[in-house]
Amino acid sequence: MYLILLRLAQTDANREGRVSGRNYDSPLTEAGKEMAEDVGTALKELTLAQVYSSPMGRCRETAKFISNDIEIIDEFNEIDLGEFDGKTKQEIKTSLKGKIFFSSIERCVIPGVEETIFETLELIKLKIKELFQKHKNEKAILIVTHGGTMRAILCGILGDNFTNFWRLKIGNCAIIIIEMKSEDSFVLHDIINSAKISEINLK
Repeated sequence: MYLILLRLAQTDANREGRVSGRNYDSPLTEAGKEMAEDVGTALKELTLAQVYSSPMGRCRETAKFISNDIEIIDEFNEIDLGEFDGKTKQEIKTSLKGKIFFSSIERCVIPGVEETIFETLELIKLKIKELFQKHKNEKAILIVTHGGTMRAILCGILGDNFTNFWRLKIGNCAIIIIEMKSEDSFVLHDIINSAKISEINLK
């Protein structure tokens, strides 16, 4: 089974350079809507057993360009950014914790956040295992989610321990394809930016 992760399309916050977590939603820009429409057209060529989405409005808005049958999964929400939510990187970096956040997220205690990024990843992995059991006899499923969530999943797959979290560049409407042969087998199949989504090959 292929687990396809799609980062949401461009939002106002993305354009303004603001971080968006669980408590700061932002609508798609007009450019984002066009991007989502192009991606949706390409993805409709695939055989998807189900399209899932983060509960955030920006993800649900992106997912609607792909399917009218969307199931919401809380575990694929963006990582909790607490007091950093809605701020620019420059604003966040004015504090020591903000500087640590952008250099060593695994060591940062984000103000207003109780769940660590390690705990977030464990919850995501449990949900992925559950989805594998549900869809293991099908070709692929798609999850519309967030850049931070996708970085966390990549770090988990690569055994990186989050040291390279911020070095993983995942643009709007970029795709990560993970091949799963068992609930504990994660193979990074492909990473595709939005401009090359028509080149997806599930073989």
